[in-house]
Amino acid sequence: MRAAAYVRLSKEDREGARSGIESCLVQQRNAERAIDAQGWHLIDGGVFVDDDISGAEILRRPKLQAMLALAQGRHFDVLVLRDLDRLARDAARQAALLVQLADAGVRVWSYADGAFVQLDGFGYLLTAVKGVVAEQERAKAAQRIREALRFRVQAGRRASRAPYGYTNVRDETGAAHWKIDPDAAAAVVQLGETFVRCGSFRATAVALNHADVPAATGGSWSPQGVRNVLLHPLYRGEYRHGESRTVARGGTLVKQRAPEAEILRIPHPELRIWPEALRTQIDALLAKPRRSVWGAATPRHLASSFLRCGLCGSSVTVTGSKRRNNVSYICARHLLRGRSACPGIGYRNESAVDRALLAAIKPFVDGEVAERALTLIERRLEAYARADGREAARVALARDLAAADRKAKNLSEAIARGGELEPLLAALREQTDRIDLLKKQRAELETSPPASLDTRRTVFALRQRLRALSKLLSKGGIEARPVLAAVLGTDRVTATPIEVQGQKRWQLTGQISGGYLVSNVVKEASAWLPSCAALRELPCALRPQPPWPRP
Repeated sequence: MRAAAYVRLSKEDREGARSGIESCLVQQRNAERAIDAQGWHLIDGGVFVDDDISGAEILRRPKLQAMLALAQGRHFDVLVLRDLDRLARDAARQAALLVQLADAGVRVWSYADGAFVQLDGFGYLLTAVKGVVAEQERAKAAQRIREALRFRVQAGRRASRAPYGYTNVRDETGAAHWKIDPDAAAAVVQLGETFVRCGSFRATAVALNHADVPAATGGSWSPQGVRNVLLHPLYRGEYRHGESRTVARGGTLVKQRAPEAEILRIPHPELRIWPEALRTQIDALLAKPRRSVWGAATPRHLASSFLRCGLCGSSVTVTGSKRRNNVSYICARHLLRGRSACPGIGYRNESAVDRALLAAIKPFVDGEVAERALTLIERRLEAYARADGREAARVALARDLAAADRKAKNLSEAIARGGELEPLLAALREQTDRIDLLKKQRAELETSPPASLDTRRTVFALRQRLRALSKLLSKGGIEARPVLAAVLGTDRVTATPIEVQGQKRWQLTGQISGGYLVSNVVKEASAWLPSCAALRELPCALRPQPPWPRP
């Protein structure tokens, strides 16, 4: 028989009570000997090794996923491993993996037990008990590691890598400690002084990048990187241990904040970097009210989230001050990280860009493009009314049901091939629910009485909606954002630098279709219809030919 071997060693195995467990190399040699002793054939590339990965991690274990994919392809018949906890230390997911392998025609051999893993009768009861024991052992090992780390921290030794501004040193006993790195500490002090001067994370990152101050990661500074340094307690002379912990959830490991009572706080005045006066200024600035969620504040500019840089593809942001009347749009990556990240598309006055955008979308709201789209919709509604609406709705439901069936089949095949189990199962459940809903709608359609459709009423509602959008458009400024959102949808307009008669300009290019009428106008105006699925086939309206108006 064709055989493959799976090997895993976690941090808990190496440092916990099972520190004597065989290394990955020893496990591999033992598995190969077991295969030879049974007279099986080890396939090429049939040894899968996941080193230093927890048994609770399923989805992000690369060699495990590769082994499962090979098993689904029927490339081997037997999987050899030390014992079941090498496969997983989560009882439920261990059983799911065994069933998945069994469905692919693969049997699991434990060389420690010298027997195949049983999945039926009383044999499965023993297998399940082993899975539960392995899960409990993983939890105990993790707890022992946490306790050992807390003891190490209380003794004044390090328990993690040195933060930015520090370096690792060892004393005469070999114990590791942190020591201030003068060069990096000077950069931390400069960061704090820059923040006090600039007052915001983004402005501080921009100033540090322009001054070529090295970042903690070796690249350029970002607002989040600045924030992380400013909030780190060690620069204030205090070390906090155990602020987060790793837990198994949904087949993978995630971090969550630990209860406040379990966080260990240890003063280290010798490791303080910021002078007391600077620390007081920084904490005063940090205490000021800020956005509760990064980037989630109410927009204050018309096109800030509807434009993107034509050179690097990043967002276009706003810089300048309304008080000085110099508010401009600029590439966010260029502003934050300089020319090395993006050559830049230059600065363009906010008012000029806003006028160009509003002029470009005006035909789609109260111009000939909108009128043509309304005419097409009116014709389709009249045809819909003449056909009683039943046939069009029946065809649309049949099309949607066939598409949902295809997606469900593709998801089932992806699960069978050994894809990421949790997201695939969630997507399959979603498609199954959709299929049930569509079948219910089809049954209701067959038994429902004929629907009456007032075409004139619907078209009147469409015109009312367009009139409301047109009124917002005429106001301009931030009040016209709903119009941009309705017309552009999820698309964005690309700003590319060009030269016109020796002057630098932006060329705004994008693609707009009549779909906004269906999603933002028809959907609201025809919500009372038995089905407006036929309107989805509305042909695209005329599109403005690039280049758009150039600010």
